Amino acid sequence: MRLFISAYSKTPNQYLTERRIKYTYRLLTEDQLSVSEICFESIGSFSSLFKRELGLSRRGWVSGWRAGR
Repeated sequence: MRLFISAYSKTPNQYLTERRIKYTYRLLTEDQLSVSEICFESIGSFSSLFKRELGLSRRGWVSGWRAGR
C-alpha cells in the first residue's frame, strides 16, 4: 500500500473512485448514456461521489453540459 500511495499520492480506493468518475464523465459526454445505463451502484451514492470528486452535482453538470452543446 505504501508503494501505491507513494506512486499515485492517493489510496487505492481513492484512485479507483477517481478513475470511475472520469470514465463516467466520458460516457456521459461522448456516448451520451444516461446515469442509469452506466451506474452499477445506487444512483444516490453515485451522485454523492460525482459531486465530491467534481465539485458539482451530477444534475447540475448535465444541465450545464447540455446548455453548452
